[in-house]
Amino acid sequence: MSLAMMDKELIAFLRAHPEYFEGADDSRLIAHDLRSTVEAYALALDPAEFEAVRAKVADFRAKEEARIQSEIAKLSEQMERERAIYDEVVKELAESEAKLKSMEQELQEVLVAVEGRGSGSGTGSGGKSYFYLILDFIGILFLYVGFILSDKPMVSYIVAGVFCILAGFILQQKGRADSRGGIPVMAKIGNDMRARNDRSAAVWSIKKHTLNGRKKLALSSINECDRKMQEKLSRINGKDIK
Repeated sequence: MSLAMMDKELIAFLRAHPEYFEGADDSRLIAHDLRSTVEAYALALDPAEFEAVRAKVADFRAKEEARIQSEIAKLSEQMERERAIYDEVVKELAESEAKLKSMEQELQEVLVAVEGRGSGSGTGSGGKSYFYLILDFIGILFLYVGFILSDKPMVSYIVAGVFCILAGFILQQKGRADSRGGIPVMAKIGNDMRARNDRSAAVWSIKKHTLNGRKKLALSSINECDRKMQEKLSRINGKDIK
């Protein structure tokens, strides 16, 4: 009988009697509960041929195991590369999200400062906001003395009173201008920052979609490498080389 005919008969037998075998399709082994009986029969039939075949099988299995171990090592290296990509993408996502959050917080601080300047413009700043009232009071007092308490108007008191009242008026207007002068500048800064944040958010939206795609692909590759490694390890561990 030719080898081709024997191969066909063996394949047909394997398909017809799967209960006699175990393992994957490309590494079928005789079932454990039958192995000792079959080996005893083969040994009794032709001891020399049995040992020769046994040595060939052991050599084949050793080479097959070395090949599978090499494939597992390559898969492990690929998994590490994919895991490094995954970790890098996760880090970039977190850093970019934190940066956008920080930019938004800066914008809110500027807007709060603008609102604070607007609401506080009527009172001025510190003790200067009330100094013009003191000058007005002194000016009125000088005018009172110059006009009312004297028999005839006293020019020096009148001039001093007018001067104090005028100085108070100028100081009051200057205080209001100083308190409101920074509002347009701060508002422009706030608008510029808002425009910057909007541009960054638009760019980030596109980049985030790309990064999530890379993250998903890397995770899929990691899981696929792990699945193949477990499959190959099970083939090695499932063999009973004697």
